[in-house]
Amino acid sequence: VLALPNGNLSFNIINSAASVMPLKPFDVKLYYTKDLACRFFNPLNMPPDEIVFATAQKDGDKVVFERLLTGYPYTAVGVAYGPNGQIAAKACIDQIETMPDTTTELDLIFQLIPLNPVGTYRVRSYFDFGDAIAGTGAVGEWLVRIFDGFDNPGKLLYDLILDDVCSAFIPGILCDAIDLISGVTGLRDDIQNFITDLVMSSKTGCSIVRAGCDVRGTIRTLEVLSTLYMSKLGADFRILGTTNFTGLAFYWRFNCTINDPPDCGRLELDYSAMLDLQLVSGDWEGTVTGYDKLVIGNHGVDLRYGKLIVYIINQVILPAIAGGATTFQAALEHWFNCDAFANWLSGIELFGASLSYDASYGVCSGALGLLGNLLGFGTALLSLQEFSSVMNMNGEVTFVENTGDFLVDELVKGTWAGTLSFGSGTSAITGVWTGCRIGENGTCDFPELTHSPVQGSNTCRCDANCNCN
Repeated sequence: VLALPNGNLSFNIINSAASVMPLKPFDVKLYYTKDLACRFFNPLNMPPDEIVFATAQKDGDKVVFERLLTGYPYTAVGVAYGPNGQIAAKACIDQIETMPDTTTELDLIFQLIPLNPVGTYRVRSYFDFGDAIAGTGAVGEWLVRIFDGFDNPGKLLYDLILDDVCSAFIPGILCDAIDLISGVTGLRDDIQNFITDLVMSSKTGCSIVRAGCDVRGTIRTLEVLSTLYMSKLGADFRILGTTNFTGLAFYWRFNCTINDPPDCGRLELDYSAMLDLQLVSGDWEGTVTGYDKLVIGNHGVDLRYGKLIVYIINQVILPAIAGGATTFQAALEHWFNCDAFANWLSGIELFGASLSYDASYGVCSGALGLLGNLLGFGTALLSLQEFSSVMNMNGEVTFVENTGDFLVDELVKGTWAGTLSFGSGTSAITGVWTGCRIGENGTCDFPELTHSPVQGSNTCRCDANCNCN
């Protein structure tokens, strides 16, 4: 009996996108081309009647099929798996001929299968606005100055006395001279330290320091919930996206302890409040690069940030840190004890002279009145909430596909960068975000973010009782 002529096929396994995604293992199957041609190859639905099957463990390995009959064109197909165990790449060569008693060597090149991001996702974003409020001009600068004063009330009051009260009654050059002399003699530090110690010695003093951190963290950090829909613009890698905002929250952790979970103090605004803030929706265009990266172009989103800050100050912060005060003047009177300050300052002699108790008390109350009333803090808040502002953002995110159907399942490691514009002023903003695909059964909740401004640079290290981590 004569043996039929046969030959061998050897395939070099090549991951064409090794720098983008590691792949392993590599499954390779061999068919007759009459049963499966490359144009009909579907990596998710391969015929079960392959001639032979083999697995390569890593890029660069070889797969050899021996004693294959000649005269029959063959098709070699392969699938490779990504880090999550999902089918991520495919390879196919058809019309392969074998030569008698010869090993034919070929490169089986695996190419990543394009991911399909089209669909709807639930998205959670955290934005860090930094000191964007200062971009509103004089109003915002005063707010930042006041908030910083929570950490150093002595410096705040001293600066008010020298910069505002003093210059209102005597020439500015004399105020500068007083500041210079007090600095040289060390009286400046003594005054500032005394005021700070006075505040800190009260039963609410430590809470004020903590409140300063909370105030800044609250107005800087904003959590935004949204529904994102992506569709393709064409056959290329461009994506059209629409973001519909569905929820907004901020974090006021004043009453939380250092051992409480990160979501302690989370306060979510209802949808009607979002409409009042003009945070409704935004459209954008993006481009898929490097297989699994989406780069989102610059786009604008309306947000009445000033009005949000006014709401937080009036409805949350002042009542909590100033004994139920609902005006800034009342809060100042709650924090600062002008009687004790006057008793201390009137007892200090400088170059043989000293201020009377009445004059010292007048300096203190004048500073508080100037800040609380003369500068019209309430009016300033009214002005602030009328500011129109726009977030101009660009971003990027990484696609994750877990199930092998090439539909994007998760959006991870997302970032935002851009500016918040108040009229002619702008301020830098940043953000992080993540998302998950809403399935046919709606199985996807808003994903958590473990690395965000809430748990990062804007986190207070101490609780209201001065327990610090």
